[in-house]
Order: sequence, then C-alpha cells, then structure tokens
Amino acid sequence: MSAKARILFVDDEKKYADTMAQVLRLQGFEVFAAYSGQQALQIFEPENIDLVITDLSMPKMDGIELITELRKLHPVQKIMVLTAFPSQRSQEQAFSLGTITYIAKPIKPKRFIELVNDSLREREQGWFGAVRLNSTDLIQLYSFMGRTIVLEVLKGENGEVGRIYFERGQVVHAETPTLSGKEAFYEIQTWESGLFKTNIPQKKVEHTIDEPINALLLKWAKKHDEDKSGKFNS
Repeated sequence: MSAKARILFVDDEKKYADTMAQVLRLQGFEVFAAYSGQQALQIFEPENIDLVITDLSMPKMDGIELITELRKLHPVQKIMVLTAFPSQRSQEQAFSLGTITYIAKPIKPKRFIELVNDSLREREQGWFGAVRLNSTDLIQLYSFMGRTIVLEVLKGENGEVGRIYFERGQVVHAETPTLSGKEAFYEIQTWESGLFKTNIPQKKVEHTIDEPINALLLKWAKKHDEDKSGKFNS
C-alpha cells in the first residue's frame, strides 16, 4: 500500500511543505502539498487520500480546525500531526498517554518516512486513535499550541455543558453544572461522546487548577484505569 499511497501534506510554511513533500515523493508516494487549512479541504477527497499530515499552528484555519473538518468528511481518515514540543519531557508524557501521535519538529527524513510507513500499515485505526476527536485530544492540542481559550464540551443529548479554561496553554479552571476545578476537569474527560466548540474568554476566571497539563492528564489516565466508571475525586 505505502508505495502508491496518496498523502496530503499541510503546512503554512511553503518552503518546508515543499521540501517534506519532495522527501515523500522520492519514496514513491503521491503527494499533494497545501499551504493552508482551506486549501487542504479543497484538495481533500475522502476516498483518495490515504494519509493527511498537518501542522498545528496555521493562520485563519489552524490544524485542530482542519482535523475537525476532515473528521466530518471522513471519520476514519488517517491523520498525523506536525508540531514543535516545548520540551523533551512533555513530548515523552504526551506519547505515554497514547491518545495522539505527533511528529515533533525538526525530524530527520529517515525517521519521518518510518513514521509515515508505520501509519499506513495501521489499517484499523488512524494516528488519532478514536474515530472522533475527544476532549483529551483537544486539551493536548490546545495546550501545545499555547492558546488562551475556553473549550466547551456539550454532553450528549442532555445538553449538559462543561467548560475548560486555558491561559497560554495551561488549564487554569474547569466547570460543569455541578462541579468545579479538578473534579470538573476529570468529569469532562468521562464524556466520551459530545460536541466541542471554543470561545475567547470574556472574563477572568478564578484559578482553581495549578497542576501542569501533562500531570493532570497522566493522573486522569491512571485513575481511569483504576476506576472504569471514570468517576472519582481529585
């Protein structure tokens, strides 16, 4: 499959995108380069693109927004994420969570090709694991992007809303109709289905969470394994 695979490479740095596209072409892949999320959607054909590789930080439509749109068009689309991690430690912790696989910039061409080939061999699931992005995926992505936003999660048909507040990529507060702080943050992680949207914070919130994002997610993963109900105290 990999010798004839069709790959869509997305990065707003044109020179970098063209260089990496050429690296892939030299390995026998058919490659389409896009320099924005909007252009990627114009090129994308659900039945004809085997793998999408996208940067996160792009103007107008960032990588998360692009991934969300791709999932609507093709829920099982294989996707890899290009990003620069703030530290080796955070990179290792992100990988240990097992929810998202990243290509960390810079990457040597040989290792890049290895990851691409590995992803194309994974027929049953894409690099994002779940068919849909879940709240944990989004939390990691917005954290690494250093965003100041409110992530709103709508729980199923009940319409219950949870909110997670970020300041420069750090989670500082979370709330549901009945919980606040870390308890609310962990509760939202149990909402396996739901809709997501983001807003710019309209007011300053009290900081009820002071743990680093990786510590929060690792603690959640550990407790989730220990308590399959997913409901626990912080």
